[in-house]
Amino acid sequence: MMIKDHTGTVTTEALSSTEVKKRQQEVLDAYKAAAKDYKAGSASAAQPQKPAFRVVEAAIRGTDAKGKAEALAARYQKDYEKKREKAKGQAEAGSDKS
Repeated sequence: MMIKDHTGTVTTEALSSTEVKKRQQEVLDAYKAAAKDYKAGSASAAQPQKPAFRVVEAAIRGTDAKGKAEALAARYQKDYEKKREKAKGQAEAGSDKS
């Protein structure tokens, strides 16, 4: 599952079906707390971003399902970071032309 939290940080986690709802609730609770701090005018609070959740692989079966899930999560996180760096490089290259 890919999760973007209220700070904008994207993480990829290998979760069981029973852990998914609990993790979503944790992220939503953190978002609500950050939004409350922001609305209260806390000087150190940045405007929180709305969290997002994406299930990348719905079911992984096999003898080593947990290991496979963790390997997939690591691969998806690595792919995400590569895309992010590529987009950042293209944005910088576009601003250099100006």
